[in-house]
Amino acid sequence: MSNLDNVIDLNVCENATLGIGEKIIVKGLMMPDRFILPGMDSSFDLKSFCLAEDRDKETLSHQFILSESYLMKCSIQLSAGCTIVIASDSSRDMRHVFLKGYLMVMSYNLAFTSNIVKYQYNKIASVKVRDRRFFDKEDYIMKNKVVVDSCYFTNEEMWVLVEMCDVYPKKRFGEPNIYNNLVLDKDDLLVFADNENVNFGSPPVYGNPERLWNNIVNIAIKMGVVDDLCEIVAGMRGLPYFLREANTLTGKSCFLLDFPLSYSPTLGLERVTTLPSMQGFIGHSGYYGSSKCLVADLQLGQMMLMSLFNIIEQLGAIGIIGVPSGNVRTDPFFQSSKGMGAQER
Repeated sequence: MSNLDNVIDLNVCENATLGIGEKIIVKGLMMPDRFILPGMDSSFDLKSFCLAEDRDKETLSHQFILSESYLMKCSIQLSAGCTIVIASDSSRDMRHVFLKGYLMVMSYNLAFTSNIVKYQYNKIASVKVRDRRFFDKEDYIMKNKVVVDSCYFTNEEMWVLVEMCDVYPKKRFGEPNIYNNLVLDKDDLLVFADNENVNFGSPPVYGNPERLWNNIVNIAIKMGVVDDLCEIVAGMRGLPYFLREANTLTGKSCFLLDFPLSYSPTLGLERVTTLPSMQGFIGHSGYYGSSKCLVADLQLGQMMLMSLFNIIEQLGAIGIIGVPSGNVRTDPFFQSSKGMGAQER
């Protein structure tokens, strides 16, 4: 393209979704980008090295082997936020749909890496399909939240989009884990096509994880919502592991998202010139289809949990709520064992 402002560099987009913590983790992972490790979903050992530097003392280091698992027995519901008033400059919000797409990739990636081939499959609910030649097309667009014309997508992309808009998960590879045991509601989808009897609910063949990821990227590009995809991916890194631990510690199994169910009527229009984004794209995005991405995601979740414990420890020793007497060393409320001992004597 002559206008470089209309070109999306997928490498730049992908790099922008990685936080500082994950970049440091990836730099220290001495492993191939893609590998097969049977049973990795249920148990695998990871050699870790910790380095601590004190301003006044020597540098401390510790090396250990950590045994971890992606399994999660309890289902966790991620509920969409309340419907918001659409701003005049906002014609679409596809974050809820692409959150399910991201989880589809991570779930399939874990199964692929763990050499799991069998899966449970729930049939996709009936998709609303209307003949694109209907004269009351605008009426359908107004009454449905996500409206697309199938002419913009390949058959494989259409299958993936339909699954993304349905209840998540539709497929469960192996045992319930931190990716396939998160539950999300269905998004309202209407498809315009030449034939109302076309079946868009057939189970697609994903191929490898990178192929599935790139199908989702292509859908985001065609819908003009690459920013929504990047925002979701950046916000979800490490979070599935953290949600599992939060559920274990608190028993809470439902969390509220800060965005509503998706809406995007723009691709229901017929002419190609009405596409929301005429941008081209260069580069290649493949990190989220790699095995290394799975390990980094788990370690990032562990970092989030450690940070939470550090915050709790700091807040617990601050103020009259945590330390009523004002003295951390002698306060019976903060030093519970000392307080109970004093009462016993």
